[in-house]
Parts: sequence; structure tokens; C-alpha cells
Amino acid sequence: EYLDLLVKHFVGGHLKVAPEHYCDQVLRLMGKPSFDCFREFESRFDEACRRAGREYYLVPYFISSHPGCTLDDAVKLTEYLVSRHWQPRQVQDFVPVPLARSTAMYVAGQDAGGRKIHVPRGRHEKRLQAALLQYYRHSNARLVAEHLRAGDHAGLLKDVQRIWAANRRRK
Repeated sequence: EYLDLLVKHFVGGHLKVAPEHYCDQVLRLMGKPSFDCFREFESRFDEACRRAGREYYLVPYFISSHPGCTLDDAVKLTEYLVSRHWQPRQVQDFVPVPLARSTAMYVAGQDAGGRKIHVPRGRHEKRLQAALLQYYRHSNARLVAEHLRAGDHAGLLKDVQRIWAANRRRK
């Protein structure tokens, strides 16, 4: 009922949504529900659009380098984005802000339960995580290709290279 109302009266073609990540362990650390919740929302949104006879789209928003997000997690998100043919324009690199649980995890290197977590630090890793989410950009090609090659992600690298070639042809 709510989605029908939203689609009929309040969406102007694109609805911005914030799944923020794809990997459930990262989403848990962010205090977000499982990615299955986003999938369910997307399905219900699509149904509401069909019922309203409208062609609207979701515009997903993602965060890179959140505490607890490893490079493997970033690659998994990239695989998902490629599989969906998504090329997100809105990606935010994690920035610690005062009084946030994520900032406490960033500083302590631990989750809320006291378990040690990976905290992306250093310019290279933070840049790489952001580049993986915007894998389609020519400016990220070298960094993404080097990482995928080194990590034995030949299939994903091949898919990304096809996208780079297609984007170059469009220009």
C-alpha cells in the first residue's frame, strides 16, 4: 500500500535508495538489514511500478571502506554490480564522524561485541575499494585490473574489460 502511494505520487522517475553494501557481514556492522531485504524491496517496488503503469528506477547508493569491509568484500560487491549491469555514480568513501558506532569501530578496530575486524586504512586500500565500486571508470582501470589480476579474478576482469571497451566505444 505504501509503495503504491509512493510510486503514484512521490517518485519522479528515479528513487534513491541506500543498500550501502552487498555483503551481509558488512551490512550487519553498518546496522543495516541483510541484502535480501533490499532484494525484496526492489521486487515490491517493481511490482508497484507495474501496477501504476510507470517505468521507474531505483538508484542505489554504496559506501566503500567501511570498518569490517575487506578487499574481498569489495570484490564481491563489484561482482554483483557487474552482474546487474550497474555503474553507480554515487559512491561514498567511509569517513569517520563523531559519535557514530562505525567511527568507534574504525578507531578501535573491533565490532560492537569486541571482535577484531579489518579496518581499511591507508590511501591505497581506500582508493582501491572506491575504484572497485566504480570499476567502469577509465580512471580506475589500471588500479582495478592490477587488483583483479593479482587476486586471480580472471572472469571478473574479463567482464570489466568488456565494459571498459563498450564505454570507450560510446564516447
